[in-house]
Amino acid sequence: MNGYLIIRFATVSFLVFGLLQLPVAAYGSKYIQDGVILPWGSAEEGLEYVPDTGNYILTYKTYYADGSDMLYRIEFIPATKIKPGVKSVFKMNKNGDIRYSYKVKNGSSAEQKIFSVRMFASEANTETMNGPDGWLADIYRVHNSYGSDLSKKRYIGSNVYWLDLTKGSASISPGGSIADFAYTSHDLPGVGKIDLTGRVGKVMGFAGEGPQGEIGKKFNALYTNDFIVLPTAVAWISVPTPFNAAAVLEKVQQHIKTELVDLGQINADFVQELDRLITAAVAAINTGNLEAARHDIKALKQLLHREHKDAEEERHENDGDDEIALDKGRISKLASRVLIFDLEYVEARLK
Repeated sequence: MNGYLIIRFATVSFLVFGLLQLPVAAYGSKYIQDGVILPWGSAEEGLEYVPDTGNYILTYKTYYADGSDMLYRIEFIPATKIKPGVKSVFKMNKNGDIRYSYKVKNGSSAEQKIFSVRMFASEANTETMNGPDGWLADIYRVHNSYGSDLSKKRYIGSNVYWLDLTKGSASISPGGSIADFAYTSHDLPGVGKIDLTGRVGKVMGFAGEGPQGEIGKKFNALYTNDFIVLPTAVAWISVPTPFNAAAVLEKVQQHIKTELVDLGQINADFVQELDRLITAAVAAINTGNLEAARHDIKALKQLLHREHKDAEEERHENDGDDEIALDKGRISKLASRVLIFDLEYVEARLK
């Protein structure tokens, strides 16, 4: 029986064509138990979550090259049975670049090991990446959609990822943690997302063409989002050459009003308060009044310190976790320590 096997490797998918034994099913690195062939008319296509197991039951029609077709029911085991926590640390090195490092832990109640860690950064240096023993550490550069016109090709960021290559022995077990994930960037920190994936087990393949049509789209949406997302500090604010303090502050201002709001890291009233001071600082820089700009930046830092007195010190420690959401105050500690770092950088280079 002809079929295919889809293997996801970091951000790349490969199709491996060959002969599959019936009934077998899988999608990517997600293990799906042996399929069950159903008589026609006994069930409809669908995707159902089963609370007792935390798995999904997929019922779909599959079609073969000889014109035959069958109705299948298979079980999909998601890779989200993990209890992750992340703490980010960022420091400037002697070259003026920012070193980003992460401690990832897996709660003791997790049912799976963590075997994949991924994030999007505005810029990252492949040569300075670190990863735990047994893990692949790499960066995939991302460009815009430029079609066939190469003149429109633009670099828009990097997918930074780590992947356990040891079949699970180096993965983060329930109750365990690893603090060796790191990269370096020219760009200043912002708050972004980190994706974490649990290790399910076997890689197998759908018989036939797998689910098609609407049920195929529904299943693909489940599969492509089969990871847990947490907020963390990532390289995000690009620094122009030659340095332009006003331009950097405007990027910080936009980051506050977009990503920090979208990720639930700040409330609306505090956004407006910070926005007014940043606008004043930018205007002062553009008119050459650097003393007024320094005064506004100092006022911004005081506001952030008032919300979290220990935010600045905590950015150098890898204990605890980055905040998942704003649970008290007007801004999260994660966002506070990121913004304080950015403001201090601009303040130090203000000439």
